Amino acid sequence: MKGAEMSEIILHHYPMSPYAEKVRLAFGLKGIAWRSVHIPIVMPKPELMPLTGGYRRTPVMQIGADIYCDTLCILREVERRFPAPSLYPSGEAGLAHAVTWWSHVLATNLSGSFFCMRAALKHFKEQRAGRLINLISTAGLIGNVGQANYAASKAGLFALTRVAALEMVRYGVTVNCVAPFAHTRMTDSIKGATPEQVAYLESGRRAKVEHILPFLAFLLSNQAEGISGQVFGVRGHEVYLFSQPRPVATIGQAGGWTAQSLRRAIDEQLRSGLTPLVTDLELFQHEPLV
Repeated sequence: MKGAEMSEIILHHYPMSPYAEKVRLAFGLKGIAWRSVHIPIVMPKPELMPLTGGYRRTPVMQIGADIYCDTLCILREVERRFPAPSLYPSGEAGLAHAVTWWSHVLATNLSGSFFCMRAALKHFKEQRAGRLINLISTAGLIGNVGQANYAASKAGLFALTRVAALEMVRYGVTVNCVAPFAHTRMTDSIKGATPEQVAYLESGRRAKVEHILPFLAFLLSNQAEGISGQVFGVRGHEVYLFSQPRPVATIGQAGGWTAQSLRRAIDEQLRSGLTPLVTDLELFQHEPLV
């Protein structure tokens, strides 16, 4: 190795991080020597953040003065500097990244929630009582541009909530989901694509995490008995009850349909009931009630 390639590799990580494990496995596959710096699992991380300019996640790779944040960014740089043996099948790096982009989010938001629910509901069933809340997102209920993996995971969590509620009602257990509206570090990363979306994001800064807590406490209390399988939203001091997919209109014709007769019937009887293609950023335009 020459030049920049001669700088030692330092991985800032903690042993139980599944994302750091992917990087460690890549180092092992390529036979790369590296040094280890263990960082705290949770905040604060006083030794890491000055290095990363505020980036808080794990792992972080350091090579000389160069800092690489995010597992995908790290693996790309490792592959660039040490191309053999390759981490990817020949010509399939793009597909591998796409699969990773999709599967990581579903594994965290959907599969992770399933396993937590499975463990909790077992005990709730035995004691014939319990309250469970899943936090979802309007991205999964209404949709948003550029968030296919996140929206799919949150929509799946709504379906999982509904099934669990149906299965657990006989045991006196309630299962609901709440779509919170709140200003967080994650919402700071969302950029509006239209003036309406920019205005929504700016006004949404007034809705805080602490506004959501009273409603969550209510759903976990005995006062919420009999409320199950529902989808709520909390934005400031407002509480929303969301509708759930149910037929809103039907058409039928003896003898079946042709494409032309279907188009005519849909235009005349169903079109007025079609759901508009708007994002969650555009649907909630009024100021939060705070």
